[in-house]
Amino acid sequence: MLGCGRSTTLLKLALPAVLVACGGSNSPDTPDPEPHAAILTAEGNSIMHRDPTGHDTLTILTEANTYYSNLQPQPGGTILFFVRFQPSVGSGLYRMTTHGGSVSPVAAPGVEPFWSADGTRIAWVAATDTGSVVVLTLPDLSAPDTICLAEWVGWAPDGHSLVITYRPTNQDPEVGTIALTGGAQRVNLSNSPNDDLYPVWSPDGASIAFYSARSPQPGIYVMRADGSDQKFLLSATIFQAPKWSPDGSRVAVIDYGTSPVPIGLRIVRTDGTEEILPDSLATGATGFDWSPTGAHALVVHRPPSGAQVSYLTTGSVTSATRLPTASGIAEAVWVAEP
Repeated sequence: MLGCGRSTTLLKLALPAVLVACGGSNSPDTPDPEPHAAILTAEGNSIMHRDPTGHDTLTILTEANTYYSNLQPQPGGTILFFVRFQPSVGSGLYRMTTHGGSVSPVAAPGVEPFWSADGTRIAWVAATDTGSVVVLTLPDLSAPDTICLAEWVGWAPDGHSLVITYRPTNQDPEVGTIALTGGAQRVNLSNSPNDDLYPVWSPDGASIAFYSARSPQPGIYVMRADGSDQKFLLSATIFQAPKWSPDGSRVAVIDYGTSPVPIGLRIVRTDGTEEILPDSLATGATGFDWSPTGAHALVVHRPPSGAQVSYLTTGSVTSATRLPTASGIAEAVWVAEP
């Protein structure tokens, strides 16, 4: 195991509801459904499987007084990990197939799976007495391999390297990479005196986007995969990894801002140009996911009152159709299917 310094697990912050309304909707201007893709939603006491138009629903799991979150489908496969919460029992990690079937608890090294792009391996951030470590497993959780101390992990598109957040000098977190072949050498990329967090590799493997608290411009940065050419993209406050568009031309973030700035969706191009999004979709957005081709997207929105809703939008996030539901959609993600 490579030591990356003592670490403490980074916690996602619980944030209050934002009182911003989402306006009306129009049909997306790209009506063709995504090939070999579907939509999974957590709504009310159920997990639903929807076709690429957001309709034609199949209830794959429903339980009274139970809530689901953190839907993590296997890329190109059939496994679904998710968090199941019951007020009288608490929460835990579970699995089933993306089309339903038996549900079983998961005794995993960590609480969240980070799938490789081809769906053949999982990286887990596991808490230990000496800090958080990255553990790799096969999808059935077999063949565990502890790689290094780290607080965050992501995969290179080719599956041969990891990008991590770790503390090389026992101080502020940095962004680094680990090659999984040739001796698993760790390389400090960001090398900044401020916190560098939530790194994610671009689809072509050439760049890494991440959050940095560096002065005088804290926000979203992008650099080449070797750490060179670091440049500022967008001023934002985030608590989850940025999301690259499938073509690698844009980066989407949920910006929590600073009070009284409302939470919302922002999309920036790699040249630093921010896209102008409709307020009815951007302001109050709490979740976002690109479709496998990038022609569509999903936006989860928190209205001023009542249940959360989700919209199926165009890839340009300029027009949208609200996904129908009787109980509200708290989470919506795309799943690429065989």
